[in-house]
Amino acid sequence: MGAIRLLGGILAGGAVLMALGSVGCGRAFRYSKPGASYGEYIKDRDGCLRENMVTEASASGAAYGTAASFGSSVHQCLQCGLYVSCMSLKDWQADPNGYAPPEGGRVRCCPGSQ
Repeated sequence: MGAIRLLGGILAGGAVLMALGSVGCGRAFRYSKPGASYGEYIKDRDGCLRENMVTEASASGAAYGTAASFGSSVHQCLQCGLYVSCMSLKDWQADPNGYAPPEGGRVRCCPGSQ
């Protein structure tokens, strides 16, 4: 039972760290919308990110006699196709000269979601 609590704590701790940190390196989507401000872009972008971000967690462990070793991995990725659709529904258009994400706001697309 103690091992299950320990593993749950590791997974919960990892999820909190991922939630606090940005998604880091990866893809930077740029968008424009006639008459829209950067603040409007950030608001719509954040909403679409929240709707389409996926958190994946995995855990492994082994027990030998009285010693146990457990590990976990938690990471986030974006369902990029759904994100692009979400921004399009809000009338944003992909534009290489459009608004850029804030510093550290690059995202990693989930495998197969581009």
